[in-house]
Amino acid sequence: MPALITHYEFIKSQAKQDKYFDILALAGQGPDPFFFYGYSLKKQKNVKEVRNFGTLLHHTNVAPVYEYMLTYALEKSESEREILLSFIKGFIFHYCLDRNAHPYIFYISGFSNIEKEKRKYSLEHAKIESYIDAIMYKKCKETKKTPKMIEVSDEHLHVISKMFAHLAKRYFKISYIKEDTYYLSVKNMRFVTRLMYSPFKIKKLFFHIFFNKHELNAMSGPLSLRKLKKYDIFNSSGQKWLNCVNGNIRFESFYELFNNAKKDAETVNNIMKQAASGLEVKDLLNNFVHNIDHDGFEIGATKKYFRLLLENKR
Repeated sequence: MPALITHYEFIKSQAKQDKYFDILALAGQGPDPFFFYGYSLKKQKNVKEVRNFGTLLHHTNVAPVYEYMLTYALEKSESEREILLSFIKGFIFHYCLDRNAHPYIFYISGFSNIEKEKRKYSLEHAKIESYIDAIMYKKCKETKKTPKMIEVSDEHLHVISKMFAHLAKRYFKISYIKEDTYYLSVKNMRFVTRLMYSPFKIKKLFFHIFFNKHELNAMSGPLSLRKLKKYDIFNSSGQKWLNCVNGNIRFESFYELFNNAKKDAETVNNIMKQAASGLEVKDLLNNFVHNIDHDGFEIGATKKYFRLLLENKR
C-alpha cells in the first residue's frame, strides 16, 4: 500500500478531470485488491494463493509486467484499449507512490524475516498506513470516504479482470487467477470498505475492543486524530530516518515523498503516450523502474534498519 484514500488522492492530483477517472482511481489501488480476496460472505477458492499473487506483483520486476500488460491492451478493440490503457496508467501510478513512500513507512512500522513475527509487523504497517489515510482525509475535505471511491462498472471491471487472468497464465504461468478473480477481489475490497466505514467511529470502537489484533482494527484508522499529533507521522518536522537496506540517513517528510511520486508520474505519462502511439517502450520502462520494487528497494534486497514510531512514543 499506502492505503485507499492516500492512493485515491494521488490519482486525483494527476487525473481529476480524466474521462476514465473512475478506472484510474481503482487502478490507483494497484495490486492491493488481491489482498482482500476471500473477505466475503461466500466461500472462495485459493484465497491464500490469490493474496500471494498480490504480494508477487509488489515484489517482482514490474517493468516487463507493465510491458506485457501494454502489449495485451494494444491488441484489443478500440473501446477496450482505452479502458485498459487508462487502467494500466493508474496501476503504474500506484507503483510511483509505493516506491517513494514505502521506504519511510517500513522504517517507522518495522518488518521481520522471521515467519512468526511477520504478522506483528504487518499489522503495524497497516496501522501506520491507516493513520496516514486518516490525516490525508482530514486535509482533503472534498473527498468522501465511501466504497464509491473504487466504483467501476461491472462491464469495465470484467475487461480489466480478464487482463489479469491473461497476465497470470501467460507471463507468470499461474493457473489459479481466473477471469473473474480480480473482479471478485475488487468486490471484496468494496465489502470491507463498507464494513469499516463509520463516520462516527462506532465501528472503529467495536474493532478496537473485540478485534484488537485483527487486520480490520489495524486498517480502520485511529479513534482520535488529536492523539496522533504526538507521533508526527508525516514527519513534518524533518526528523532523521534511515534507508532500511543500507542505513543511509534521510530527512524527507511524507509530503515530500508524495511530491517525488508526482515527478515519477510525469515520466509515466510520457511512457504511456509513446505506448499508445505504438512506439517501443521497453527501454523506457526498464530505465524508469530500474529494478526497484514497490517497497522502494532493489529487488531481493534485505531490509535491516527500522525504528517503530508508535512503540517509541507510547
